[in-house]
Amino acid sequence: MIEFEPIKDFLLMERAATKGSRIALPDASEPVSDDIFVVIKVGPGDEDHPQFLEPGDKVCLTGYINTFSYKGVKAVLGRARDVMAVVHEDT
Repeated sequence: MIEFEPIKDFLLMERAATKGSRIALPDASEPVSDDIFVVIKVGPGDEDHPQFLEPGDKVCLTGYINTFSYKGVKAVLGRARDVMAVVHEDT
């Protein structure tokens, strides 16, 4: 089994479904617009950028996200410092 463990203030995420129920993965490196991402794993943070997010948080980001694939397993990464807001929804 392959697992990705984010370092520093990186976040392992997946794009939340915005249309229908499908999850859309971004291309290798693309600017983020109005998409919402669900945090899967968080890095430990560092002295300059302490980690403030938890798995399960829904976030909107500014800047870029990056994707890569290793042996067929895809990962979407962003940085906690690029998070503009955590999304809270009434259930």
